[in-house]
Amino acid sequence: GFADFGLNFGRSNFAVDVDSVNKLTVEQKRQLLRMRWWQITSDGSMPSINHALYDVFGKDVYALDGQDMTITVVYQIILPDIMMRLLQDFDLIPRASGVKFNHLVKPRDAFGFADYNLNFDQPNSQFGS
Repeated sequence: GFADFGLNFGRSNFAVDVDSVNKLTVEQKRQLLRMRWWQITSDGSMPSINHALYDVFGKDVYALDGQDMTITVVYQIILPDIMMRLLQDFDLIPRASGVKFNHLVKPRDAFGFADYNLNFDQPNSQFGS
């Protein structure tokens, strides 16, 4: 219990180790709680999922519909390992029933011809500058 002599508190068989949750910052705990709120109140549509991800993580995390009952969540930032584990273990990202999530963390830089595409015309590129 929670009293001074509650011998089992902190040494239980719950799904998450108490020490690992205590390592989260206050902001990370808020993010997890907000994701849980979105999971409870969301209708599971793609606009709703992306709105929830934008609300919690900003523009750096978004979802893509695979059109085959899968959704890929793209993380342009690297979240701490414990945050990723908790998001996945507790299935906190809102979704429709029967839809599988894939997680893609920090995909490589884009290739192309625009001003900010980093790989084009570099000394070690396959184009041989």
